[in-house]
Amino acid sequence: MLSRDPDAVMSSETASDLSKEALRFLLKSDDIGFSSEAVPFKGLIAWGRAQLGPEEEPSGSAVRQKIGDDLLKEVRFLNMSCDEFVDNVVSTDVLTRTECFHIQGAIRGADLSTLPEDTPVNPTRGDRRAPKLREREELSCCVLGLSGSCVNYNSSSEVVLFEGLSSDATIQLHHMNIYCIGFSGGCAGALNIMDGEGKTISSATSRYNDFSFTRPAVLRKDKKYRVVFYSQKCIKLNRGHSGGSRRVGNATLSFSRGHSCAFYIWEPTSS
Repeated sequence: MLSRDPDAVMSSETASDLSKEALRFLLKSDDIGFSSEAVPFKGLIAWGRAQLGPEEEPSGSAVRQKIGDDLLKEVRFLNMSCDEFVDNVVSTDVLTRTECFHIQGAIRGADLSTLPEDTPVNPTRGDRRAPKLREREELSCCVLGLSGSCVNYNSSSEVVLFEGLSSDATIQLHHMNIYCIGFSGGCAGALNIMDGEGKTISSATSRYNDFSFTRPAVLRKDKKYRVVFYSQKCIKLNRGHSGGSRRVGNATLSFSRGHSCAFYIWEPTSS
């Protein structure tokens, strides 16, 4: 839900039921593509107001006390435009006039070292969050000059479908289909997406050919990844080949080595 419509999630009334740690996780994440940094800020303010008791005044200072400066500092004010900051932040009175003055200067490009130490501002500048998803696009990977030969794999084999997979823009991988040759039972097994350090960032399982990730795998710009398939049965795949690239939306995916699969579905998040 957060991947597909994070604005709606953060703007919902039930967002006020989140724990403080859950809210901190959402604010710190680079993988959640809010349409504007004003969206998580307004969600944070609504959360703070929901924590007020029935006898407490909903003033800016009271809301700030409920939120706490440690959580307020997770908001990326420097990713807002000056108009967004004025329209969505200044009017809440959660920040003092002095803080607003200094943060607006930083939004315009002032040196962050000139900010007073107690200014509740996240130093992150620029669009580091994954942009909001657009419509799904299909990437065909079976037209990259493969030979007709095949490779047999035993059950429990570790098959590296892609080695050195990279993208020139941040994208999200939601779904993959793997078609084996000469077997009617499909490619039952597990699929892992690993980063350059060998850490699994997302995984999926399937009884046939279709793999849908429970949490989308975010492929960061210019990072390298490995796509590994763990088969539950003997399978046959087109022989691995070296190198290839494919344009997906506004992103170009490249890899140093891979196998042939029928198709992959990617949901690009590049702007």
